[in-house]
Amino acid sequence: HYMPIKSHREAFTRLSRALYPLDNRVYFLTGSYGTGKSHLCLMLANYLSLKPNDVEMVCFFDNWRQRDPEGAEKLHKLRGEGRYRLALCEYGWGDDFDSMVLRSIQTAIDREELQEAWLDTHYQEAVRQIERWQARSLSGQASGAFNDFQNELATRYPDFTLDGLKQDLNSFSQEALKAFREIYRIVVGREFSYSKDNLVAILEDFLSNPKFKTRYKGLVIIADEFGYVLDRGSIRIDVFQRFAEM
Repeated sequence: HYMPIKSHREAFTRLSRALYPLDNRVYFLTGSYGTGKSHLCLMLANYLSLKPNDVEMVCFFDNWRQRDPEGAEKLHKLRGEGRYRLALCEYGWGDDFDSMVLRSIQTAIDREELQEAWLDTHYQEAVRQIERWQARSLSGQASGAFNDFQNELATRYPDFTLDGLKQDLNSFSQEALKAFREIYRIVVGREFSYSKDNLVAILEDFLSNPKFKTRYKGLVIIADEFGYVLDRGSIRIDVFQRFAEM
């Protein structure tokens, strides 16, 4: 039943430029409180994630056509066929911008049971390292590093259990990653490192997966209430700039 008013149609049309092959930019939508920004983002999410012939989108284009026939036809053609994988960032969910985005993508993967494409990150590599140590210990091999890791974890971070640490790492908790890095450095004697250790590298790897590209036209990330992320300093400008440039 969404009947877009003129200002919404204008904003929506500008945001839809993200579908242009050579556009390559990040869009910010700003406006006063109560002007319908969140609702507009919801409609944009449906526009990109649903197929044009789905009943919801047929109604959407019909309603738009009542106000602006030419604009509705343009939007319909621009959308084309196929689907985009949609990741909706939940405000306040994550230590910072990186973890908020990664959690939103992981939630989208889990929701659609997208087994053929996955996020390969330094968080998961930290979990894999713990599990490699555990496997050595269970097989009776020398596992002094694992024993030292558990002892240091209990001493320095008593609020963390080993399973709890792994769970938080899988949830992209920066606090858990910081704890792991610190203890790893003490136990192993060098810094923990992994090739996919930043948001851009992780997303580039994820989007290059042929199976993802076969199933989706692309990835769309929508972060509502983004102003609060900026206000509380939960994003480094250099990180966001690299993300936007990608």
